[in-house]
Amino acid sequence: MEVNEPFRVRRAVEALHYFGLTAAAELLEDILGRSLKGENSDSWPTDDDFDDLIDGDVLDSAFQAKAIEVPADFGRH
Repeated sequence: MEVNEPFRVRRAVEALHYFGLTAAAELLEDILGRSLKGENSDSWPTDDDFDDLIDGDVLDSAFQAKAIEVPADFGRH
């Protein structure tokens, strides 16, 4: 959060929702809200908390599922 503007974080949240990664999106939304309120970053969830939600094959699986569901979004017909 310290190096990204809020609009970029909102884009990431939208992307996470698009790929069905709701828990990760909600965590990022929570962190963004805390940041915008000026809450001390020491009280925010950690990077590890976020990474645990998208770790391993989670991103690959979400991408593959969405590409099958909406192939036109990925240049496939």
